[in-house]
Amino acid sequence: MMTKPTLLLVDDNDALLRLLKSIFDKQYSVFTAGDGVEAIHLLSKGIRPRLILCDVQMQNIDGMELVSFLSTSRLYRDIPVILLTEAGQTLETPGAGNVARIVQKPFDPVHLLETVNGVLAQTVVTRRPSMFTAGSFFTTSKS
Repeated sequence: MMTKPTLLLVDDNDALLRLLKSIFDKQYSVFTAGDGVEAIHLLSKGIRPRLILCDVQMQNIDGMELVSFLSTSRLYRDIPVILLTEAGQTLETPGAGNVARIVQKPFDPVHLLETVNGVLAQTVVTRRPSMFTAGSFFTTSKS
């Protein structure tokens, strides 16, 4: 039997975290964290996700701070991150570090699953910065 790829879902909204878990549970081994501090704790305990799906606005360590931490670590810099943003929210450095995509809330669950699957299909053992163009960072849901 093949092992499911591991995802780490990070959001401080418990209801949204449960929704995200339900979206990915069938295809992935899912770990959840309520903020960046908890995510870093899980990583330090040996969780090695293939991808991290993370809200931008959170208490303690937010999504961009988590991306900054990941991108400066030899252990975690190759883990792609998909950031979840509020509609209309702009980021100062949308292509920073490990950011593979940015998805605006509210999102279509099917589209989000397709986005995660697509990023994982493109991920190679060593990520190359040229793999993504500036225009490919943003994705919006189809309402």
